[in-house]
Amino acid sequence: MKMRKRWLGMWSWHPRVIACWGTAKLVREPDGRYRLHGGTPADRQAALEWISFFLHEALVAVEHGRRAHSSTASSWAKVDNVRNLS
Repeated sequence: MKMRKRWLGMWSWHPRVIACWGTAKLVREPDGRYRLHGGTPADRQAALEWISFFLHEALVAVEHGRRAHSSTASSWAKVDNVRNLS
């Protein structure tokens, strides 16, 4: 039993990059959460569109610089406003 516990600690894995759009990266954390970080507003918009089609069941935290927030209706509106103003 002691050996089993020791082996479980060795199987931890690091965050995985799922996909990239320009400099924006979609990363899956070891605990199952998804995070989108980096990139220009256009890169993030393309990533959010892809996520809405192919990963719609996931809640993705979007990082702008050092801040992070989950993808709620307000964050989607902020990205759309940035795209419309440009």
